[in-house]
Amino acid sequence: METSYGLLAPTGTPRSTLNQISKEVARILDLPDVRERLQAVGFYIESATPEEFDRILRRQIESLSKVARDAGLRVK
Repeated sequence: METSYGLLAPTGTPRSTLNQISKEVARILDLPDVRERLQAVGFYIESATPEEFDRILRRQIESLSKVARDAGLRVK
C-alpha cells in the first residue's frame, strides 16, 4: 500500500501559483537537514509536480475503490 503526503489547493488556483508552491516545497525537501529528519522517521522523499501528484492521487483512489468494491464495502 502506497501512502502519499502532499498539499492540495482549491480548484481554480492559478497554475503559476501551484508551480511556485511545488518548486518551493521541492527545494525545502531537498535541504539536507529536512531530508535527514524525514528519512530518520521512515519517509521516502520524492517531490512531484502538480500534474504528477494529481496522477498519483487518482491512481490511489482507483486502487482503493477497487479494493472496497471487491470487499463488498458500501457507503451508508
